[in-house]
Amino acid sequence: MRKIFSHVFKIAVTIGLLWYLIQKIDVEKSVSFIFSANLPFLLSAVVISGLALFLNAARWRKFLSMAGVSVSLSRVFICNLIGIFYGIVLPGGKLTGDVASVYRLVKSNNAGRFDSGYVSSVIADRFMGVLAIFSVLALCFLAGYGPSGVFGEKGAVLGWLAVVAVALFVVLIFTPVLDFLRRFLDWPVIFWRSFVDSLFSSLGVFRKDKRGLLEAFFLSFVGVFLGALSVYFLSLAVGMDKDFLSVVFAYAFATALIVIPVTIGGAGLREGGLVYALVRLGVDASQAAALSFLMLAVFSLYALVGGLAELIFFIKNRGSGTAPNA
Repeated sequence: MRKIFSHVFKIAVTIGLLWYLIQKIDVEKSVSFIFSANLPFLLSAVVISGLALFLNAARWRKFLSMAGVSVSLSRVFICNLIGIFYGIVLPGGKLTGDVASVYRLVKSNNAGRFDSGYVSSVIADRFMGVLAIFSVLALCFLAGYGPSGVFGEKGAVLGWLAVVAVALFVVLIFTPVLDFLRRFLDWPVIFWRSFVDSLFSSLGVFRKDKRGLLEAFFLSFVGVFLGALSVYFLSLAVGMDKDFLSVVFAYAFATALIVIPVTIGGAGLREGGLVYALVRLGVDASQAAALSFLMLAVFSLYALVGGLAELIFFIKNRGSGTAPNA
């Protein structure tokens, strides 16, 4: 019942945010930007977005390898897309998507059961992804892009908060210095206690391979920039005249917002955050909204690919009576 309520709540928040966004723009003008979008730039954005997702899969595979799980990159990539699909259509959002990704990977890898290596790899993978996003935000701030233009006088404070967040994440992921927090976070809530135990246990496993962690961070960092490059090509597609680093900041800011689990797959928060940042940077609201909806369309396209892949798995499994291979 709680899961159903949570999903209904997220649907309501997602619809509400998207509706609020629509009320703030000239819809006809935004639609005009979308339908007049430059096709080569649009297709380039789709391809680059796929490359970003491929690097995210490579990052997860790196953690799987560090955990002793042998699996092909193509299989991890497909299971990642399946997770994106389920993260949208099922209650629980990204958490449900992660569970679905692991389940499908276990089944398709003929393991037949959940292994601690699969679970710990997902936890470490998610934390590394967040570290990369905040690292990009911090670098934009230190380079003089983004925060002051978007948030005014508060930009410096938020910029330094991003820098501090990066430092804390680096210490947490790469060293045991903050492991003492485990005792203070051991609250008498079953799910929370299980999460905290899994988090620190997982990080303890991967800290033994510092080079592997650095490689995973590099993949994650480049993946964020490729995601931003995809959005930059979308901005060119709708005729937006903004420099690349400004788009990088706007994208990283919007992506950081989806860490807050109140919408379906981050929809609404991501689009609203992107529009807010771009408008504050001097972009026309309707043009920024056109860009944000194209970004949502590209994301949904890959979610659809994940759904089709899951359907193929289901049909093959039903026909053979055994766990399908990717």
